[in-house]
Amino acid sequence: MVYLPEGLIPLTFSGIVMLTWNGYAVARKCLETLPILDGWPIPVAVVDNGSATQEGARLAKEFGAPVESVRLDPNRGVSGGYNAGIRWAANRGFSHVLLLNNDVLMIDRALLCRLVDAAGPDVAAVAPLTLTREGAVYSAGGTVSWWTGLSRHRHVPLVPDSPYDAAWLDGPCLLLSIAAARAIGGLEESFSSYWEDADWCVRATRAGWRCVVEPRARVIHLRGATNLASAAEAIHLRNRFLFLRRNGSLRVNVISMLFFLGVHVPVFLARRVRPPDRLRSAVGAVVGALDWNIRDAIRRRSWRLPASGPDVGVPDNAL
Repeated sequence: MVYLPEGLIPLTFSGIVMLTWNGYAVARKCLETLPILDGWPIPVAVVDNGSATQEGARLAKEFGAPVESVRLDPNRGVSGGYNAGIRWAANRGFSHVLLLNNDVLMIDRALLCRLVDAAGPDVAAVAPLTLTREGAVYSAGGTVSWWTGLSRHRHVPLVPDSPYDAAWLDGPCLLLSIAAARAIGGLEESFSSYWEDADWCVRATRAGWRCVVEPRARVIHLRGATNLASAAEAIHLRNRFLFLRRNGSLRVNVISMLFFLGVHVPVFLARRVRPPDRLRSAVGAVVGALDWNIRDAIRRRSWRLPASGPDVGVPDNAL
């Protein structure tokens, strides 16, 4: 039995999943920070999301036990990669799994202790404060405005020194309950990336679970290390509508669409007037987001979609 020194919390059934895709150098930095955690060594799976250079196997070989590689081919996006990691943890009988982007750095040796301590039986997931590389708080949990279709990060903790509930949690670092994932399903893979964390948290909350921020636990997220800004804008807008189609009422969808076209789009484009290439990219992102969702609705013969997730109780064949 392995215990963390602070609070004597057992970690026998916990593991870490780090998701990577063509980001060997960044992923290596993440892995190098894991040994500072109390309770180390802890089982770690590097989920290689179809990298061209087989970096998952390379990292597992370089670091050795307790690091192992889980190879996915083709790339299944953030949602699919995390789902593979959840299945890896479930297959090993873990009660929780710490999900990490490869551009996250550990700076708090008591991180796991604090997250596990906040993970009660009714808690679906716990997140630390996510800091920028300069040390500012980027995310202290998130909010959703259903009528505008906008989500926001809190940049100041709602409560500074104890856990509190949030509408959704930032996905780069999450201690996730395997029981909750089995109950409501994994992350919806249609999102690929962006809004998948908000979608999962909203589903969990509606099913009676809690999503909690532990402000005394902190990590650094090197934002932008794995995404291009133009591509990120297009995916973010597309998935905003997908989130509302899955989780909002018909009335919410109508009002949020009117807000998007009448308010958000003009502001979005006005902020990207210069240089011309950026404006063209922004227009393409708006048109692409609408086109994808309209075509998807026509294909499915329905604008609204059920809010569900894939089964994560049975491991992938590759695991």
